[in-house]
Amino acid sequence: MNIATSNNENSYITVNSSRYAVPIYKNFGFEATSEEEQKDGIIFTPMKKILEQK
Repeated sequence: MNIATSNNENSYITVNSSRYAVPIYKNFGFEATSEEEQKDGIIFTPMKKILEQK
C-alpha cells in the first residue's frame, strides 16, 4: 500500500472494499464515501484516501 500511495501522481485513491476489508482500509487512512452498495451481486463499500501533495 505504501508503494501505491507514494508513487502516485493523483491527489486521491479510491477502492471498492469488501465488508471484511473496510477496517484494514481505514487503518491505511481510507474513509467510506457512501454506504455499502451492491452491484451484480457483489457487496462493497466505496472508499477514498486523499494523498499528500508533493
